[in-house]
Parts: sequence; C-alpha cells; structure tokens
Amino acid sequence: RVIEPYYESKSDVEIISALAQKMGLGQYFDISEEKLVEPFIDSKHPSLAGISLEGLREVPYASNSFEEPFVAWQEGKFFTKSGRIEFYSEKLAPMGEALPVFKPPKEGRESPQARKYPLVFVQRHSNFRVHSMYANIPWLLELNPEPVVEMNPSDAGQRGITEGDMVLVYNDRGKAKLKARLNEGVKTGVVDIAQGWWFHQFAEGGFNCLTYEDRNPAQELVYEANSGFNDVLVEVERAN
Repeated sequence: RVIEPYYESKSDVEIISALAQKMGLGQYFDISEEKLVEPFIDSKHPSLAGISLEGLREVPYASNSFEEPFVAWQEGKFFTKSGRIEFYSEKLAPMGEALPVFKPPKEGRESPQARKYPLVFVQRHSNFRVHSMYANIPWLLELNPEPVVEMNPSDAGQRGITEGDMVLVYNDRGKAKLKARLNEGVKTGVVDIAQGWWFHQFAEGGFNCLTYEDRNPAQELVYEANSGFNDVLVEVERAN
C-alpha cells in the first residue's frame, strides 16, 4: 500500500469480503490482505528472492519521494549469472538462441500444412473483455453479442462466403462454427477471431480447438513458456 485510501474508498480485498458476507459466503473470504500476500512471497519464485513480509514492513517501497524517485536497476545489478544485462545468453546457446534469432512459425504459409490449410488464424484482443472476463455481461453482449470470424472479402469471395454466413473454421485438430464478418482491414490469407469467448457462445466447437499446446523449450529456461495462438493454420468454408 502506497497511501491510505481516500474518503470512502476500499481495497479490492475489502470489497470482495463485504460482497461475500452479503452472499452468505463470508467464511471463504475471511482473510487479511497480508495473509493473501504471504503465499506469493513464500513461493520461492526467483523474482521474489530477498523479499520478505518483514522487510516490506520495515522499508516499504512507498518510502521513495518525489525528491528521491525510484529508478529501476540504478545500481546496475541484475538477476543474471553475471549480474549484468545479458544480450548473449549461455543458457540458450545449446538451442541456438543465445542471441536474438528469427525462427519461422511452427505453422505458417511456408509450412507443409499450408497446402491443406492456407489461412493463418490469429486471436486479437477485444475491446469488450479482459481475456475471458466479462464475456457473460448482458449489456456488453448487446454491443458484441457473439463470436465472429473476420476475413478479407477477397478470401471470402473465393470460398463463396458472404457477410453474416455461418461458417466452419477448421483444421486437423478441431473446428469452430460461427458467423463470418468481412473486413478489408484483415490481411488476405489471415482470419481473426477475437479471443476470450466462452465455448458455449460458439455454435459448435471453439477457437481453442484449433490451437496446439507445443511450446518453445527455450522459453522454459528464461521465462514462462506460452502456447502458440497466432501461428495456427486453418481453412474456412460455409456451413451447411
């Protein structure tokens, strides 16, 4: 906490606890903010090395003033083996990624699968959700009622697809059935379904039936590896 709350404002924890009490679920949220923080500090994660609850009480980060602003890494000491910024990573040398290197997407236009699935599927972020949060809010659904696949009119025309048609987006892993929206702003050869929709909001399947779980092992060594959501090949056709 940097400052005490102004006026009648409450912290997120206080708000959730009060709501839980009103809903008869107070026993599950009867916990202090410090108790909620403890599991993270005790998690042994490298980013929390040297940080303790006692230390935060004694020297809170809020002790920095405008006269003495906080400057990240001003002492030039980093959490690397050398203690310096490392543009060359020894840990990644065995994988050929010690220096920044381009690697083609797992599934791209030059992949063998492109002959069968010529469209690159991406998942942009939506203005109406935070990932999948708020995908069930009625007044937001009035503005953005259902998932659609956006595609360039040129790609749609080659497949006999018109605005509002129900289509199948599919590959060898699965399919998603939803409406098509034609959009000149989507590059030819690309289709886009905004991320965050829940599975029951699709007519059939869902967009993550199309993705894969393979991860770049180099990411495991330096950060938390993620799945590929924007180098996925698909085909689109009108649904019967």
